[in-house]
Amino acid sequence: MSSIIMQDCSYHAKVDAETKLGSDLPGDAARVQSILDVSARVFVARGYSGTALTDIAHGAGVNVEEVRERVGDKAEILNRIIDAAVHGGFLSGNCEWGRTVIDGDTLECRIHAYVSGSCDMMRRAACLMRVAAAAERAEPDLAEAAQSRRLFIHERIAFIWHRMDLDQLLHPDVVLDRVIATASTLGQPEVYVAMTRSVGWTTRVYGHWLERTWLHLATTPNASSWFHE
Repeated sequence: MSSIIMQDCSYHAKVDAETKLGSDLPGDAARVQSILDVSARVFVARGYSGTALTDIAHGAGVNVEEVRERVGDKAEILNRIIDAAVHGGFLSGNCEWGRTVIDGDTLECRIHAYVSGSCDMMRRAACLMRVAAAAERAEPDLAEAAQSRRLFIHERIAFIWHRMDLDQLLHPDVVLDRVIATASTLGQPEVYVAMTRSVGWTTRVYGHWLERTWLHLATTPNASSWFHE
């Protein structure tokens, strides 16, 4: 797995061996990974509109046609990088925090595990999400992919809360649908980006706020009611 550290976030994405060309040779997977690594650097440094496929190709030591064949156009590349961070890291059954969120002994340990894992994912993907958000109006494919990620995160958060309810970890008077709507909204990348950029929060401060808010929603009857009045 490769890693790129880019200011306040790091990109980690393991590329499947199968490329757009249909090859499953290890060398091809490494080639695709190299292109994606370079793409992430260039997107963060230059923004979406300032990035050209020629820049990516030059950085990866390949030609533009190979970039298109292996990983697609600019929108496809950026979406693929972000999806790898979000889908690969969000509540993955292969990670310790994902297992703790589902099977932890207490409400507190489950919420703490979720917040820790979620903050790590946000930190890794946030700088690239900012790039994509700035280009959504001009690129419908980026906007569509962002909405798909929002729905994916909502579904995962809903699953977490339904599991905590099933395991009788929530206050019995909690209105689950309202809590899920609130928790899902607060757990979206846009909120993280807004809090870290506009308010100036660090990832640690955001995580502390999110953890306290989730605990309040889980233990306080009608805690989310004012969001929905």
